[in-house]
Amino acid sequence: MKANNLFATLLFVAISTFSLQAQEIGLAGYYADEFEGSTTAYGERYDKNKLTAAHKTHPLGTYLRITRLDNKKSVVVRVNDQGPYVSRRIVDLSRAAAKKIDMLRDGEAEVQIEVVGTDATRETTSISEPAPTPVTINTRGPVPPNTERVVPTPSPVKKIVVPKTEPKPELKRPDLQEKGTLVTFNKEKVKPQPDKASLVRDEYNAYGLYKVALEHSKSAGFGIQLVAVSTYESAMAKVVELQSKWFDDVLLSIAKGADGRPDYKVILGPFKTEAAAQNYLVSLKKKYKMAGFVLNLGNIAH
Repeated sequence: MKANNLFATLLFVAISTFSLQAQEIGLAGYYADEFEGSTTAYGERYDKNKLTAAHKTHPLGTYLRITRLDNKKSVVVRVNDQGPYVSRRIVDLSRAAAKKIDMLRDGEAEVQIEVVGTDATRETTSISEPAPTPVTINTRGPVPPNTERVVPTPSPVKKIVVPKTEPKPELKRPDLQEKGTLVTFNKEKVKPQPDKASLVRDEYNAYGLYKVALEHSKSAGFGIQLVAVSTYESAMAKVVELQSKWFDDVLLSIAKGADGRPDYKVILGPFKTEAAAQNYLVSLKKKYKMAGFVLNLGNIAH
């Protein structure tokens, strides 16, 4: 019986250790300011100034260390909501947490997630070391017989040695050349990097230069149809609206209507199973007040 209890204890410790050390890598986003004060899936109020996050599997009160992979900055957040509802992401951060890892401008970033504790472990106070017993030094009169005068030993003073650093060579002004060519900089060749394009979100207006790329999507799986319109302008306006809410997986179905004109359907997806699409639709209605219905993408005519 004792052996069984010992085995069960070791198994519990192993599982607990694994759960605390589990890591996850993927995309992180952050809440838009419009969610300030709204109620999370766990009934708590969202506060953009607190270090909180939404995760699909980690329960309420789980503490996660979020480390941005490109700049190595990290922040510890507390899970108080379920999500994200954007299919490519694994976590949504509060505005304060996103600011800690310099993510406000980029909107999204590749991160690593580590479980570092829970509400229960955070509330457990660590056992402090007992205070040393005070030593009384007899400074008056002779020392009583059979006793020794005790003098505390002073702590050794550590000498801090600051290593000498060689001064960095002064950087020379680069030899500027035409754009697109290699630039000589301290005898090292550096190729100028192009600016990373970002999706149009809240900053969209009717005028400007935009990059458009249409890609074929497989007619497989399931999607959530949000709207059907008869004009291209209305379809694009809906796509921009979804991008402003940080939805990235947007599909556009164009079919020939009964009057011979094209019909445009804006769809979120694809999802592998109908059940996954139905669950996502429930989340859309609850969090974004969006209406729609699930459809089989394999039935869409080309």
